[in-house]
Amino acid sequence: MSRISTISILILLLVFTACKKDEMPELVESNDPVFMVKGKIGQEDIKIVAGDDNQYMYTGFSERNGVDLFYGDISNENSSFKLSIHDGNLDNEHLELITNKPQFRFTRNAVQPTFQYAIDSFANSVKIAAIDWYVDGDYYSSNSITLYDHGLFNICAEVTYEDGEVAKLCNDVILGYEKHAIGQPVHIVGSTGRLRVFNNTVYPIDNVEWYINGTLFSDAVELSTSAFTGRVPITVIVKYSNGVERTKSIIVDFDLEGKFIQDFSFAENTNPLNNDYSIDLRFNINGETWISNIPENDSTFIDINKYMKYKNNVDGIPVSIAEGVINCKLKRLSDGMIRDAELEMTFGFPENF
Repeated sequence: MSRISTISILILLLVFTACKKDEMPELVESNDPVFMVKGKIGQEDIKIVAGDDNQYMYTGFSERNGVDLFYGDISNENSSFKLSIHDGNLDNEHLELITNKPQFRFTRNAVQPTFQYAIDSFANSVKIAAIDWYVDGDYYSSNSITLYDHGLFNICAEVTYEDGEVAKLCNDVILGYEKHAIGQPVHIVGSTGRLRVFNNTVYPIDNVEWYINGTLFSDAVELSTSAFTGRVPITVIVKYSNGVERTKSIIVDFDLEGKFIQDFSFAENTNPLNNDYSIDLRFNINGETWISNIPENDSTFIDINKYMKYKNNVDGIPVSIAEGVINCKLKRLSDGMIRDAELEMTFGFPENF
């Protein structure tokens, strides 16, 4: 996982090494009663203490829609109180990460589409008969695509032109997370076939690498070439001054017959939803599941009011005890009921290193 070294300082709720709960070796579970959750959900009193009722604190990592998640889970056979932190800086793992954060925003689901494209969205729509859209390798829809998900996805458009020819283009898109640089490669139609990257951020472009048919062709931000004919796949790696590096692909029709595929991945920027380092809560108790990722929590945070040194985990990473407060809404999945949650928590949090 490429971002483990950066995000590991955000691993929640355990002082021991991270691994999946069902693969736990000895020593990665803790029944230290320092870890606890107490308060109310609606009028129901909640008190969960590691060590009571065979409850242990677990930690681990998983993946959701291509994004690394780090979770903590106080649970036994009958209940589970689980918090998951979403990775951030998806377009640049080297950006500075603020640690010992005083707040974690709750993860938010999209109300408006995070990605939307149709035949009419293409500049050469009159040349296109049909489009099959694929997401992460699986067929998704025909002609138009609308996503409400957040995550890192590989989206492909398989275009059938009016004359029956077919071309396919794939791009990675980041949906529902902050973008620290935004650029768009374009082919400017003309006798020399100009290729250019439009920069839509305040950060200058440091370097551009143009790959044509898989071979490095140029490192100029803008270039002109008449060396190609027909439909040609072009990939550009754009490096920005803030360290962001994005790869984008287009298909250029050097014969100027209108059978190209533009950079549809630019549509990733239409929704400002930001789930970087957000947190979501899932609580299973008495056969019911309560969740926090609902619109009612769009402006809600988990507040961390105190950090104290605890001890090193088995990997030698120093850990703090973090005391936190949750005031949010939780929805019961069985019937959609929403209740107020007022909870105090004490959990493990790795220190800066």
